[in-house]
Formats: sequence, structure tokens, C-alpha cells
Amino acid sequence: MATNRVSITDLQIPLFMHPSDGPLSISVTKLQGAADYRTWKRTFEIQLSAKRKYGFLDGSVIRSATDAVEASQWDTCNNMIISWIHNNVSDSIKSSVLFINNASDIWKQLEKRFSLTNGSRKYKLNKDLFNSKQNGVKLLSAIEAMKQESKLFQFLNGLDEAYGAQRSQLLMMAPLPTVEVACAAVLQEKSQKEVLSHVGIGDNDVIAMYSRGSKDKVPICSSFGRKGHPTDKC
Repeated sequence: MATNRVSITDLQIPLFMHPSDGPLSISVTKLQGAADYRTWKRTFEIQLSAKRKYGFLDGSVIRSATDAVEASQWDTCNNMIISWIHNNVSDSIKSSVLFINNASDIWKQLEKRFSLTNGSRKYKLNKDLFNSKQNGVKLLSAIEAMKQESKLFQFLNGLDEAYGAQRSQLLMMAPLPTVEVACAAVLQEKSQKEVLSHVGIGDNDVIAMYSRGSKDKVPICSSFGRKGHPTDKC
């Protein structure tokens, strides 16, 4: 009776998927945000490298444009790696990358979102912790600041990509805002978009107005009294 055997050569080919591999074959502590990103990334990379699939993350394993069989094998591996990522991140992060079809693109987005931190603020917090060994009040203050920062990151990570520009502006603020201030800013932005959409201004117009910091009033047609365009464009 013939048996299927996996050779050493098969194991060394990135496009080979072991029969035992499934969506739960890789399990690490789920990524929550910027605070635990570096640890999560390193742990995930080690497990993926052990399966010879790291090339799908850095983009070095490319989908064949001429060989249909290899292209199909690449699709299988790519989808499996995407499932591994989905199963090892929080629900809010998963929802933000759910419709990205390339594992390498997901990896780049996670790197862009979570590897950039406010370096000067991190340094100050760590310095405060170091200097507060003999000062209990300082220690509690520094710990509370770190907790507030973690809450802010979790809130920003859960935002839809439509608020990407708002997220970037909040992260560039020094010092970083509290989660309450960030929430108020996002709600204000949402409210402005809803008002502008009702008067006939599209998303592209909203983005253009937002990017240049325009505070102009919505134009009103003097001929018919309708909002959203001047008279010469009626």
C-alpha cells in the first residue's frame, strides 16, 4: 500500500504546505497595539521562519505570472499566512486588515501603524520611572501616564481607515492627547463630514478642505438659495 511521504526537499520549498498546517498552526499572544507590537512581531517571525514562509511577509516570494500551478500554490500559502495573522491579532486589528488580500501588504500596514511611536515621550516616561525609585508619587504618575497612552493607542487602532488622517494628526501631537480628547476630535470630524455630505459636498471636497485647514463657509447659490456651490457654477 503506497504512502505519501514528505521529503527534505519539499520542506525547503516556500510554496510547500505541510499537510498538518492549518489556520491554528501558529499561535502567539494576540497583538493588541503599539505597546506589544515589537514582542509580537518577533515571536510571529520566528514561527513563520521555522515553516520557511517568512518570504511571504517581506515580499521575496513572488506569485508566478507564467506557471499556473505555482501561482495556485502561492495563493494557498498566502491565504494560510493571512489566516495565521488574523488569528493572532485582536478583533479590532483584524477588522482593519480583513479585506487586504496579500500577506506582505498586511505586514507592511501593521509595521506602519504600530512601529512608529513618540520617541521623546517614551524616553521621558522611562526616565521618570528610573528616577522615581525613591519617589512613590512620581512612580504612580508615570505608570498612570503609560496606562493613558495605552488606552489612546487602542482607541486609535480601532478607528476605520477613513479617519487615517485624523489618527496621524493626533499621533503627531506633543504631548499626546488623552483618549477623551482624541475621541472628541474624531466625533467632531465625523459630525462635520455628515453636515457637509448633506449639503452636497463629497468626500474629496471634505478631504481637500480638511488638509488645507479651510474655515470658509459653505458656498450658497444666490440664484436659487441652494448650498454647496456658488452662483457661477449653478
